[in-house]
Amino acid sequence: MINVLLISSSADNIKVSWRYFCTNDYSAEAAVGNDKAMEALKASKKGTVPVFYCGNATNCFIDFYRKLRADEKTANIPLVVLADIRWTKVLSEYVHLVNTLVVGSTVSGSKLNDIMKTASRGGFEKQNAPRSSPHRKPR
Repeated sequence: MINVLLISSSADNIKVSWRYFCTNDYSAEAAVGNDKAMEALKASKKGTVPVFYCGNATNCFIDFYRKLRADEKTANIPLVVLADIRWTKVLSEYVHLVNTLVVGSTVSGSKLNDIMKTASRGGFEKQNAPRSSPHRKPR
């Protein structure tokens, strides 16, 4: 079971994804507001995946992202962002986000499940790391 912390600036946004996470194989908690989310993450079990629901504006998300990466206890935690369709391209292509995956809020359940498994195993940066061949000698 994957532990999830649903985060947004509004309880209404959290309700959008709450049903999915609670009716599937997840243990979900929620935090409304960035400070509450940071407190919850610092107190959470290792491997908890924060899922930020970015609805109407990105200001709250950017503030949360900066706080998450600035704190040494949370700096390496993988982050999943469920973004309104108008923000997915901006956040995934034009803003450099570390160990973060931005997906549309209409992502399929099977795709989201794969994303959450990857996040719970340590994140997204490892996927992109170059692999060295066991047969090659270093130069």
